[in-house]
Amino acid sequence: VKNRGCRTIEVSPKKVTQYLQWIDKQFSKYVWNSCNSWYVNNGGKNVSLFPGFHYYYTEMLHRHGFRGFIFS
Repeated sequence: VKNRGCRTIEVSPKKVTQYLQWIDKQFSKYVWNSCNSWYVNNGGKNVSLFPGFHYYYTEMLHRHGFRGFIFS
């Protein structure tokens, strides 16, 4: 961001929507969403976990880089 002379960086709304849809689909496979647990909020959404191993999360971040970000 600094090298580009930008003051802000944000994720595009389209990418946020795609990510949240992917998260919901992944969590539909896990028991955390089908029981009463602290992982699930009052609306039935899992709001505190990533649906996979930490190395997958790290790999996913590296693979996508800054695609889908808005710099200004």
